Amino acid sequence: MRLTGAPGDTTSFELEHTSAAATVDTLVREQGPVGPVGVGAGWDTALLALDHHLSGSPFDRSAWTGSPESRAYARLSHRAWGDAAGAYWELDAEAVDAVVAFADQHFLPGDGTGE
Repeated sequence: MRLTGAPGDTTSFELEHTSAAATVDTLVREQGPVGPVGVGAGWDTALLALDHHLSGSPFDRSAWTGSPESRAYARLSHRAWGDAAGAYWELDAEAVDAVVAFADQHFLPGDGTGE
């Protein structure tokens, strides 16, 4: 984490999260790329809440959890992370779609569509 002065008497916040490539590659070989998709999507939500906090905007976790907005945000995050995993591990579109569908089903249980 780095905090640096920025224009307008503000502070720039930079967070870098890394994992050993060999560890991640092993997990993906053993369990598939859904792990990085789930972890990435979890980070996205945490960073959204942090952004709200740092900007002084309210973030009501109880109102957010399960809301249509949170479900749409999670689906977009799963897709973005699925596409990134697919590009990195050279997965075809069908495999990426399967990873995204699994993440939606696992993290957005409901009627089977993620809606």
